[in-house]
Amino acid sequence: MITRVNDFVSIIDTIALGQPRVVAAYLISGKEKALVDMGFESSASNVIEDLEKGGVERDDLDYLLPTHVPLDHSGSCGTLARRFSKASVRVHPKGEPHLADSSKLWKAASELFGGKLMEKCGMPKPIGPKLLRAIDNEETICLGRGVTLRSIWTPGHASHHLSYVVEGTGTVLTGGVVGTKYPDFRVVIPTTPPTSFNLRLALESLERIRETVPTKLLVPTSGS
Repeated sequence: MITRVNDFVSIIDTIALGQPRVVAAYLISGKEKALVDMGFESSASNVIEDLEKGGVERDDLDYLLPTHVPLDHSGSCGTLARRFSKASVRVHPKGEPHLADSSKLWKAASELFGGKLMEKCGMPKPIGPKLLRAIDNEETICLGRGVTLRSIWTPGHASHHLSYVVEGTGTVLTGGVVGTKYPDFRVVIPTTPPTSFNLRLALESLERIRETVPTKLLVPTSGS
């Protein structure tokens, strides 16, 4: 299901592992369109269906922007890149190798979560070098019609984590750095994954987001 948040942001419930209101993808629309985070590979068909129901055809998606590379944020990126072949995939330089070849990421996640869960998540498809482009701290993507995304390097949750500010709106897409809010939970839950979590860097990143003077934080769960 796709739900409009405001004039330029819509939220897609990816129905992660068959569960609603858990993992979100965010569609940012100006003259061009960008998808920030995209869920597990096993959710790819749900995301594609919702995009097409929302009027996004094969040539209408311009950017795929995983905030970082864990499977719940970037797992379906390869499948979406094949479906929406015009889209440029942009990720922090440290994340590029894992989108080109997810075998190391898959192995590490399998050791942590086990094979059965990984099968449900789905193996990410590799993304060719022609589509991949690095994006780093304080870069902008102009979508037109007054909509501009600005990247902020926000490590702590992951060393290669980027958040995105929708300039002039007070809206920040936080990925995993601020925390997450699940259905029926009234509080934001910190996301502190082993072994990448770094408390000092996470606190510095929270301060960096605070300095943007946000009025709306879009966290990675569609039930928030």
